[in-house]
Amino acid sequence: PHIVFDNTKYEPVVGSAYIKSHFMPMQRRIKSFGIDTDGKPFRQRYDGIYQLLLNYPDSKGSGPTNTMVNEILDKFEATTDLVFQDVVVTIEKAERIRGVTEGPWFKTPVQISWYSYSK
Repeated sequence: PHIVFDNTKYEPVVGSAYIKSHFMPMQRRIKSFGIDTDGKPFRQRYDGIYQLLLNYPDSKGSGPTNTMVNEILDKFEATTDLVFQDVVVTIEKAERIRGVTEGPWFKTPVQISWYSYSK
């Protein structure tokens, strides 16, 4: 399916699956004051959700949606570390939310909770 990222234009084609991607930083909180146990100065923890909204044609059965949900959940196992340059993002959990029919689409959210620490 086509992936649609935040703040991009996309006209869905009825009968074709697509996925809407939402990056939602949620909170920033203090991990430590002064020097932490690693001997490093003050750090902060960042939490958020990466949501994928699977949009599959309605009335076609749950097979294609279930296959895609399982592929996503397999790639975002809890405790998985994703590294980009020197930033480490840890997956806290990934879960499927109950799908609903809306217009010609069966919409199924998959939410991936993550966290990262400042250097």
